[in-house]
Amino acid sequence: MGGMIGTMRGDRMLRSKRTVAHRGFGLKTGPTFQTGQISNLRGFAVSRDAKNAYVADLQDDTVHRYVMATPGDVSTMSYANDSLDVSPPFDSLTGVEISPNGDHIYVTDPNNGTRQYTMSTPHDLSTASYVGSIAADSSYDPRLSADGLKLWLLSSISGGRIYQYSLSTPFLLSTAVSDGTLVVPNHPEFTSYATNLHVSDDGRRALLMSTEADMIWEAELAVPNDITSVVPTGYSLGIDGYGSFAMFAHNDDLGRLWFIDNSSKIHQFDV
Repeated sequence: MGGMIGTMRGDRMLRSKRTVAHRGFGLKTGPTFQTGQISNLRGFAVSRDAKNAYVADLQDDTVHRYVMATPGDVSTMSYANDSLDVSPPFDSLTGVEISPNGDHIYVTDPNNGTRQYTMSTPHDLSTASYVGSIAADSSYDPRLSADGLKLWLLSSISGGRIYQYSLSTPFLLSTAVSDGTLVVPNHPEFTSYATNLHVSDDGRRALLMSTEADMIWEAELAVPNDITSVVPTGYSLGIDGYGSFAMFAHNDDLGRLWFIDNSSKIHQFDV
């Protein structure tokens, strides 16, 4: 069953009648931006206000920030001249996440777990200081719910796992407690492990991306913000016709997707 990924705005969940993987289906191609500071771009996150983008460089274990003069428009993107070096202890930085108000950033290394930093000036990486960490080996990308009460860590172990944690204090990593696991192979609709995840702000819908399958799958969450309650909708998007992408970010309000590719370029699409 084919269809386009919706805008994730609840009552504005759109569907396409075109077949999955039809070139140009479901997405309107927008501008691109070549990141000049990145050698091996892996992690990627966009702030809730779509004014800031954070990219993780595997080569030097550093997070770099870019700003968009027009929120969400990469054609207006420029380097913010601030960064966060997380080595040591990290030696294989693969994931990054930013809190909605921009005062917390989270980074993941499959060999060294997930760490949290607080920024005294929101969004400004030069003001970041270490807060705490959790040991979750073999996970490579962190994602947080909009309310900061859930953390998801993605892993390729045993065909794919998404580890879920509950935070008793919103956005504070040190209060995280394991709260279930999504075993990806238990859902045959997902034909490979998920390399990236987006959960809508209301916690009711999710997009799962797999670079192995070159697909994005859509799912509903029967229990809001509980990834273990995932129910695949049967709608998916083949992305191989658009490029060779490593990660994506989605903004619910704009209905916009950004992808990063293996040449450290950011691509923008409207849904």
